[in-house]
This record gives sequence, C-alpha cells and structure tokens, in this order.
Amino acid sequence: MRSASSPSTLIEDIRTEWQLSTKISELETSGRKVLIMEGKLVTFLINTSKHTRDRFLKATVQMDCVVCYRCSPAQKGNLVDILSQYKKPKGDKIAAIGDGGNDVGMIQNADVGIGLSGREGRQAALAADFSLEKFEHLLKLLLWHGRLSYKRSAQLVQYIIYRGMLVGVIHAAFIATYSFISIPLFHGGMQMGYTTIFTFLPTLAIVLDEDISVNRI
Repeated sequence: MRSASSPSTLIEDIRTEWQLSTKISELETSGRKVLIMEGKLVTFLINTSKHTRDRFLKATVQMDCVVCYRCSPAQKGNLVDILSQYKKPKGDKIAAIGDGGNDVGMIQNADVGIGLSGREGRQAALAADFSLEKFEHLLKLLLWHGRLSYKRSAQLVQYIIYRGMLVGVIHAAFIATYSFISIPLFHGGMQMGYTTIFTFLPTLAIVLDEDISVNRI
C-alpha cells in the first residue's frame, strides 16, 4: 500500500480503459514527478484508443522520472514506437540506450541508438548508431561530440553553398559583360582545382576546429 504522501505514482494491473483514465487523472492532479509502471501497460497502450494514449503520454512526458519494469524485448521496442508517434510531429527525437541483446529492438526503433558493450555481450553495441564502453561516456557523446558534429556540419554546408555561389556570380558577371556568349570562364582543370586544391583549407579548418576542450566536460 502506497501512502498519499508518496512522491511517485504506480500504475500496474490495468485491465480496462476506464482504469487507465482514472490513473491519468491522478497523474494530472497529484503533482507527483515520478511514475512507475509495469511493462504490460505498454501492450495495453497499443490497443487502447488514441485519445487515451495521447492523454497518458502528455502526462508522462511531464514527469522527472519514468520507470518501466518487467519489460520484454518486444515491449521495449513498442514503447519507443509509441513515444516516436507522439513526439515526432513536434520535431523531437528519441534516443534509446541498451547494453544487451534484449535491447536491440528498442535501439533500432529509436532515432538514435546507443549501445554499451559489456558483460552482456556486444549485440546492443553492434546494432546501435553509437557504441560506448562505459555509461559515463554518454555525457561526452551528447555535450561534446554531438555539439561539435552539429556545429561542424552547419558550417560545412554553409561554406559549400557560398563557395558555389561565388563561382556562379563570377560566371554570371562574365557572361553578362560579353553579351551572354557561351564561353566558360573557367575550364575543366581550373574548376576541379577550385573545388579541391584551392579551397580545401577552410574545410580542413572546420573539421579540426574545437571551441571547447573535451576535458572541460
């Protein structure tokens, strides 16, 4: 029996949609920030109405912590699918972290799969987008590698666009100056050199640039 002052809400042994709606109302009004639910609830959510499922997910994402226990591999994958259907229209991404073969479905269904290689084998690490040796490395993956990857990709795309626009403007000015004659300003070798030899240094600088040291994370 859980006391009224308990900081968490427990959801288990749900058999009807009315029972689930009652629990959702409790989540919405109790002010509790921790939810504990049974894995069977994931299977029940798949078969319930979309309105009830969206109400449950809307209340769940407001929690500080959600614990789902006794989940089968299929239920883990289904949980990621349910969250993806709810969050993707809002532009959010789902990341899944696992360390065993029973987490492979969950990792593959997520937008970003992170696998830990350890005592349970390398099944999760091989199926994931990113492989880590220790859970503590997750902080560096998200706050350092992830940030640098996003920053470098954005800068590289902008550089390639402006590099192409520069050549296009020069060509347009040359053709307009000489009455729109069909003579190329730069020949094959010059164009090839422009996109490779002459402009590779900024690309190299973008790839090697680090505005924050990994040791500060």
